[in-house]
Amino acid sequence: MFDLDSDNDGIPDSQEILLVTLIGAVSDGDGLDDAIDVDATGGTDSNRDGVDDARINLADTDRDGLPDYRDAD
Repeated sequence: MFDLDSDNDGIPDSQEILLVTLIGAVSDGDGLDDAIDVDATGGTDSNRDGVDDARINLADTDRDGLPDYRDAD
């Protein structure tokens, strides 16, 4: 089971991290929605996690070393 709110702030991780709306399609069978899958978007995946880096928000607004979607404050 996935933790849908990893920082327990009441805001689902999907709302904090996604810059696009998921489309519900996984054309290559890897489990990643085509809206964020670098194989489908042709974008950049610098950390090699399969997700197009331009489609997610990894901001660390308070600069404490934790991305906002994992940060409770």
